[in-house]
Amino acid sequence: MQHRNADGQRPTMMFPMGLEPRPTEEGLWRMVLAVQRGLIEPEELEHLTEYPELPEDLTAEESAQSLAYDAYDYLPQYWKNARNIAEEALQLDPECVDALLCLWSLEGEGSNEALELARRAQESAEKKIARLPHWRRGIDDLWSHEPGCRGFVRAHAALAFTLRARGENREGNAMAERVISLNPTDNTGMRWHLVNWYLIDGAVRRAYRLLRDYPDEPFTVSLSAVALVEFLRSGPGKNAHRALMEAMEQNAALIALALVTRRADAPPPEVDAFTIGDVTETALWQRLLWDAWDAHPEAKEWAAEIVEHPDNVERTLGFMLNIAEQLGVLDANGLDGLLDLLGEDQEDER
Repeated sequence: MQHRNADGQRPTMMFPMGLEPRPTEEGLWRMVLAVQRGLIEPEELEHLTEYPELPEDLTAEESAQSLAYDAYDYLPQYWKNARNIAEEALQLDPECVDALLCLWSLEGEGSNEALELARRAQESAEKKIARLPHWRRGIDDLWSHEPGCRGFVRAHAALAFTLRARGENREGNAMAERVISLNPTDNTGMRWHLVNWYLIDGAVRRAYRLLRDYPDEPFTVSLSAVALVEFLRSGPGKNAHRALMEAMEQNAALIALALVTRRADAPPPEVDAFTIGDVTETALWQRLLWDAWDAHPEAKEWAAEIVEHPDNVERTLGFMLNIAEQLGVLDANGLDGLLDLLGEDQEDER
């Protein structure tokens, strides 16, 4: 999430992955506007070499949406400009969802201000969803309905994150479930958060069902959840061991960091995507996975024994050294920075 500096300097922008519009979204939205107004024939779209200009007869709601996209473009460096443009958009359309989300991104994680903006955005999204033509609730995927609808999904996700940050876990989970019902293909990656939230809360059956809905995913964040669910359902058997080994093959550093004694203090980085086995995946998910495993001490102890087994140490250390180098924590003393990442227990053992 996001944090505003007390002295009014630029906040540290940390959109949860999937909540900042992709650069192509505005262009696709412009194409829809041009087709709706008869400025371009649908069959011409595949031959376009650049996105069309905005029509001259924009409605107030469309003008506000255009300004909201402009506001996002100023983040994170020129956040004051982004704030001013988002507020200008809300003058045109007080229910402009993306303008509200832009302002939400400038507030502190779990703050009252963040909650107010997230609720406004989600409530505005629901109103606009109710007015959508040709959209069937519970059948159609809102993300792919029209590019301008993607902010409606993001609004529900923003409220889910804010509620969880405030400790309102049941409400946060319900909102995350709403995100997935609106967008079953889950372009925001909400399933990865929700399955681990379920595990943190002890809702193992719900976690199992969600993993079943998105089977055979290669991502470490999913495989970690599979391993934990298998352990909690059936104990330290072959299925749990196989799932944990699959997770370690993808990113042993992330699994190791999820099992250390001390939770990482640093928040996830400013990334809108991640690569399996890369520093982005490790930094993005290590806190969430740590929380999930730490909620189940017996499972954590079992997994730690596997990670620390001599047959697995070389793989884990190789991943860890690569991640540590990318994070810049290797110092003149070699492994000191890496051991600090691993936590006080490992450093004491050294």
